[in-house]
Amino acid sequence: MKPQELEAIPQAFESKMRELQLRIMEDIVRRLRKNAGEVTAAAAWQMQRAYELGVSKQALRQLLEQVAVELETQVDEVYDSRLANVYSADRQRYKAAGKPFIEYAENKELQQLISAVKAQTKDEFRNITQSMGFALPSGENGKIEFHPIADYYQQTLDGAVMDIASGAFDYNTVLKRITNEMTNSGVRTVAYASGHTDRIEVAARRAVMTGFHQVVAKKAEQDMAALDTNYVEVTWHHGARPTHQVWQGKVYFWDRGFEDSLAEPPETLDNSGESGIIDLEDIPIGRSLGAKAKNYDIMDLQTGESFKFAEGTKLQNVQVFAGKGSKTVFRKAQKYADKYGGEAKDWQHVKGFGVIDFYGEDRKAEVHWVQCENIGKHDFFIKEWLE
Repeated sequence: MKPQELEAIPQAFESKMRELQLRIMEDIVRRLRKNAGEVTAAAAWQMQRAYELGVSKQALRQLLEQVAVELETQVDEVYDSRLANVYSADRQRYKAAGKPFIEYAENKELQQLISAVKAQTKDEFRNITQSMGFALPSGENGKIEFHPIADYYQQTLDGAVMDIASGAFDYNTVLKRITNEMTNSGVRTVAYASGHTDRIEVAARRAVMTGFHQVVAKKAEQDMAALDTNYVEVTWHHGARPTHQVWQGKVYFWDRGFEDSLAEPPETLDNSGESGIIDLEDIPIGRSLGAKAKNYDIMDLQTGESFKFAEGTKLQNVQVFAGKGSKTVFRKAQKYADKYGGEAKDWQHVKGFGVIDFYGEDRKAEVHWVQCENIGKHDFFIKEWLE
């Protein structure tokens, strides 16, 4: 999915939240005009107060419920229409690669994720609409405090009427103060556990994009697996934070098999050996032209560059730490059996320390690869540069 297409996704949700914010502010101002402008005595306000606040809270509940339903409808539209169209646009790529294309509605794994993400996003929007308010400075020390909307209605109307009725401030001064107060804060949503608040349009954007990125990432994984692609180009965009600029716009080698076998908790196998690690002999790298041709390609995962081992060196401290003979399951063994042949149970994930020909200079690195007897060694990559 193109960056501009992704950027367009949250715009409707942000617009809906800005509209909600204006409607809430306008309602407060309208009630302020109605009551503070007409009630000239504090006693008269006390008589009318219970009714007016009851009506305002009921109207607020109806407004928030209406917006929550509209947001849920928009969530469905994004996934059932817009994402489906983007998904179908990939059909040509599969055809060009000679691979079968799974239709959107038939992609069960993706549909399961989408259902979960849609429910999660809708719940998040419900939480936003049920935890809204204004962040205002405290009169005592200037500390910012969160005021739920229902409380803010009450405090604002109470304070405005009292200020005007006492003669301390005129109507226009009070109206200006309240308007500035609301616009400076913006309608916000609060995470009560931490006390952190966000403007509702920011919270809405985060809610929809968090889920959408999960689905897009899953689709990218499926595409790479189906099209037998191990390289991915990271998009670039102007104005990225400095920590992101260093890796944007580059091509990377991506193999989830290696990451998963290392990151996930190990599962024990029925193995009679005392150690889960199998030590192997050093692997020599020859010097002849023939040996050069048989030298392995080693991918630097950080840059996407490919290197060879330095001739006349050895891969040392070679160990099998997942797969056949070890006590740890090689979770992606089936992937390599499908790709290169052999039985999944015979594949191994191996590591060792070698010397890389780094643009004519020797450079040591920890190297990982996969192997299977009678099939060979494949997919070497640099786990870590050692110097």
